[in-house]
Amino acid sequence: MKESIDTIIAGKQKELEAYKRDMEAVRQRFIGASAIFIANWYTATAKQYAITSSENTLRLGKDKISSMKAKLKDLVANAEEIANEFLSDNSLWWHMNPAGKDGYASPYVQYGNNYPKVINKPIRKSLGKLGVVLEEYGYGVTTKAGCSTENLSVWNDKNVSPYPIIPVPYYPDSLDWSKDMQDIMRSYNEIYKQAYYAHSEIKRLCQSKIDMQSTDLWDSV
Repeated sequence: MKESIDTIIAGKQKELEAYKRDMEAVRQRFIGASAIFIANWYTATAKQYAITSSENTLRLGKDKISSMKAKLKDLVANAEEIANEFLSDNSLWWHMNPAGKDGYASPYVQYGNNYPKVINKPIRKSLGKLGVVLEEYGYGVTTKAGCSTENLSVWNDKNVSPYPIIPVPYYPDSLDWSKDMQDIMRSYNEIYKQAYYAHSEIKRLCQSKIDMQSTDLWDSV
């Protein structure tokens, strides 16, 4: 029986490793889709602020607008690097840190435009980088904690649970992920459910093995 349990455990571990490889491939696809989304969002949102805050845009004049657009161009050019920066933390992804995440309820499920908080938060932090540029050029945005008035939109995560000690730039308003991002995250969630079951079975079988060993020891004395 002992050999049978060891064989089953080994099989489940191979199965789990295959799921993890698939999940990593999906994670990389999600980062790529996020980079495209972030770049497009920077461009569209900056232009929206320039139009809706037209008085500020005209007050800045051509030279300062050129300076701002150069910084915007750098953000867009670095979108892939920014996506990797915010989406590479092991704690975000179950397959990179399964021991740290117990509980059957999936943290990756989507309900309409309610996206997984564990991933949506770093996405919003990546978008917050634009807030720093908008703030510098007087577009009614503040990324600084404790600096808010009726005329400023607060772009930091001070009021986002778990509440950070040092707030960082963070986009706070309504946000729609791209269709690619949504579809890829659904794929990750589907593999997660299978991987989680395999992980749970391994834990259960390992505990059964220990229980059998302790029983054998007790009966042998």
